[in-house]
Amino acid sequence: MTAPDRPGGWRVTEYPADILRLDGSAAAAPSHTFDAAAIGRGRISLAPAVPSPSMADAFTMQIMVMRDNVQPPRS
Repeated sequence: MTAPDRPGGWRVTEYPADILRLDGSAAAAPSHTFDAAAIGRGRISLAPAVPSPSMADAFTMQIMVMRDNVQPPRS
C-alpha cells in the first residue's frame, strides 16, 4: 500500500518499533522505507507535511510481518 502523493510529503507519526525499523528519518519526505525486525502486527501512521483542509489529515495502514520477511539485525 502506498500513501497518496502530497505536497511536501508525509511525516511518520507512529509505527511498531518492536516489529519495524525505520530506514531513515521520520521527518517529512515523499516516501519512507521500513525493514522488518520481528514477526507481528501493527500499524503505520503518517501525517501530512503541509496540512490542507481539502486533503486527508492522516494516512494509516495495518501491517503484518511474517517470518519470511524478517531481516537480521544491522551490525
